Amino acid sequence: MTVWTIDAEPATGGEEVARRLAEGADVPLVDGQFSVALALALGTTVAGARSLERSAGGWFVRRGLLLAGSTRAAPEAMQELARLERCGPELARAAREAARAPCVILGRAAYVALANHPGARHVRIRAPRDWRVRRLAAERCIPLRRARWELARADRRRCAAARRVFRHDLRDVAPFHLVCDRSRLSIAAVVDLLLLLGGRALAGEPARELGVGS
Repeated sequence: MTVWTIDAEPATGGEEVARRLAEGADVPLVDGQFSVALALALGTTVAGARSLERSAGGWFVRRGLLLAGSTRAAPEAMQELARLERCGPELARAAREAARAPCVILGRAAYVALANHPGARHVRIRAPRDWRVRRLAAERCIPLRRARWELARADRRRCAAARRVFRHDLRDVAPFHLVCDRSRLSIAAVVDLLLLLGGRALAGEPARELGVGS
């Protein structure tokens, strides 16, 4: 049984890779289910859970952690911090629940929760900042300057969420079985690599188990 976790930098096509991988492996893609699980656990709406996930790496976490040690911190801020701190455990619980069966899990630092899962294959998709800037600008039809600003903000939020919510430094690649550079590999090539990593035959090949590392 293989569970793929995909951690993708913004503007690297991680969503497309995850979708094609799930289709190629004929397994579910786990993405939106996390928002449902978080909403149920925290007693909020799905929209509220998604907003909370987005804010997990944003201003509230950075500012809130500074306020946490202050007796003058507003009760509302402290309550919001408590909810943010619960995001990590709840998302980890949702990842472990999803990993009871073969699937593809996109984001949510699932590689942390499933670090010891015997069937998990953890993948990071990255690319140089300039390459991602050009790709985002072309996809969104926005100026390079705007794309550069948006990516810088997204990268900061992602790093903050990994540190504060999931207790992981994104500079550490040790948890991953494979790190792919999207500036050098097409989406199709990445998907093929991930299928092989999970011991799945590629399209047109005999249906047999392909041993990882063999």
